[in-house]
Amino acid sequence: MCSVAALSCAGRPLVNFDVALGDLLREARWLGRLGCEVPEPARRVLLQEHKLKFYHARLAHLLRARVPRVTPARPPLRVRKPLPPAPRARARRS
Repeated sequence: MCSVAALSCAGRPLVNFDVALGDLLREARWLGRLGCEVPEPARRVLLQEHKLKFYHARLAHLLRARVPRVTPARPPLRVRKPLPPAPRARARRS
């Protein structure tokens, strides 16, 4: 449900919180508010909502605070010669 994923494009670790889990929590909460029956597995996950969000926040904070910010090495820039100007178009004679 909540894990450390691979490095992002910026070279920083990410905390992976499944989007489907957030959708499940939101839908189960609204079903309960509307007076509809909430399935038992969804109700169990809904009871753990605070704990799951707390784990996500703590893990994200831990990664921000403890993992050194590493930027990936950039390849050296290649300086190319500028292109020559385009040849002028000649007017066609008919």
